[in-house]
Amino acid sequence: PATPRIEPAIPLSAAGGMATIGPAISIRGDISGAGDLVIEGRVTGAIQLQQHNVTVATDALVEADIHGKRICVDGEVTGDLFGDEG
Repeated sequence: PATPRIEPAIPLSAAGGMATIGPAISIRGDISGAGDLVIEGRVTGAIQLQQHNVTVATDALVEADIHGKRICVDGEVTGDLFGDEG
């Protein structure tokens, strides 16, 4: 039988990817990964995307510390922001 070949994951940023948490989505837990993130819904937890951009859209509600390269907040955030760029 053939042995399955496992390829290394391609980071979302290298593939030009961006994840979106839509307005009807609510997440409770920690978020980490390799790609930019747009939050339009609700997130409670911690967001660890130090090398990527995090956008909190106008109607979003985030209860989390956010670690990102660039953080843009148009919605509501309860927590601390840790960004590398203004």
